[in-house]
Amino acid sequence: MKVQQIYIIQKFIDSNFQEWRKEFGNNIVGIHVGYKKKDEEYIKKYSIVFHVSKKLNNPSRPIPKQITIRLESGKEITILTDVVPTGTLKLQSNLGSRIRFWKSHSNSFGSLGFYLVKNKRLYLCSNMHVLGAELLKKKQTYYYRHHSLQKNPDIDVSGYKVSYLEEGYFDYMDVAISRINKSKSNNSIPNYGKPKGFYRISESNKHKFFNQSYLMFGSKSKFQETYLREINIVKVASRYQNKLFASRLLLFTRCSTGGDSGAPIFDPNSLRLLGIVIGNDTDFTYAIPIDIILNRFNANMYKN
Repeated sequence: MKVQQIYIIQKFIDSNFQEWRKEFGNNIVGIHVGYKKKDEEYIKKYSIVFHVSKKLNNPSRPIPKQITIRLESGKEITILTDVVPTGTLKLQSNLGSRIRFWKSHSNSFGSLGFYLVKNKRLYLCSNMHVLGAELLKKKQTYYYRHHSLQKNPDIDVSGYKVSYLEEGYFDYMDVAISRINKSKSNNSIPNYGKPKGFYRISESNKHKFFNQSYLMFGSKSKFQETYLREINIVKVASRYQNKLFASRLLLFTRCSTGGDSGAPIFDPNSLRLLGIVIGNDTDFTYAIPIDIILNRFNANMYKN
């Protein structure tokens, strides 16, 4: 299934969500297009996934086994459905989860970008202006605290204080990492599965990445389709009166908004990441390449 079709189907789902809740029951808490789940593992077969608060054995109005959708071209396609109880999902720290410094006095938040491993410890990664927002307000653009000195969790992931801010930079990259226990993590993109790695994009190979679409998954915008337009972009931005001179950025068609900072952009076919969102302007979204983040922290991408 092409990404454009997935995008159209998701729009169809969004427009029918309230009607389906009335028809099939208010225990439906969310609906997405994604891989079908079998024996707790995702299989590469797209379906319309109904998330329910409780899965009923004999509902009076059962969700149909398949749904037919008419595309804008007039063509009709029939898609299987899947029903998943939310109680079986580890949603608190998926990639793209809502994340922020828990002592923040504002409602600002960002997105979990990806997990990495450093010195045999697991970390989540997002922007410094997300994980270290309170530090930037105090004009502190660099942060480091040794793991032995991290006594209490200070990073809030979807409402849970489960992670410890360790290192962050607000110079040419705007990135930070926060240590997290493996039992509190879920290294997967909802409805797609675990990332398989990342792409290194250079001047010599960039054109092969320009002719296909990608997806961003952010805590605010959820799944949004986007296209890579250029690499090695330089951008000047500011956060809390701190100026950032960002270089080597990836330029995408606009797919993000406030709350999506730090969100992963990935290839839905290969499940390889390209970068994490740093911000957007009127026309474009800018992302930091995964490889330069890993180089900065001398770390490896977590793929387990």
